[in-house]
Amino acid sequence: MKYRNTTNSDHQKEKSQNILGREFNRQRANEVWTGDIAYISTEDSWLYLADVIDIYSRKVVGLQMVQSLSTDLVEKALENALMDRKVESGIIFHSDQGIQYAIESFRKMLSDNGFI
Repeated sequence: MKYRNTTNSDHQKEKSQNILGREFNRQRANEVWTGDIAYISTEDSWLYLADVIDIYSRKVVGLQMVQSLSTDLVEKALENALMDRKVESGIIFHSDQGIQYAIESFRKMLSDNGFI
């Protein structure tokens, strides 16, 4: 399968600074979470899977799958992670610069829950 860039980072929304760099080794859980979207081809159509992973354990702590790509996909994945985990302020949330992660409602959700 040929690689295809699926991230639309050519948008006018605010983009966050990369404070994580490439430091993916962590000392404890709930220090850094990452988010990503996978595009899954099926016989009939595409499925879109958003995940939230705790970098320390490499465990998926939240996910959401839908049949049409929507802006609230990543919000639902984060919401599922927050229902599963008790978290304190200060978790770094790292993702690509895609539009789904840059929209105001997602950024507000991060802020409201104390994410960096």
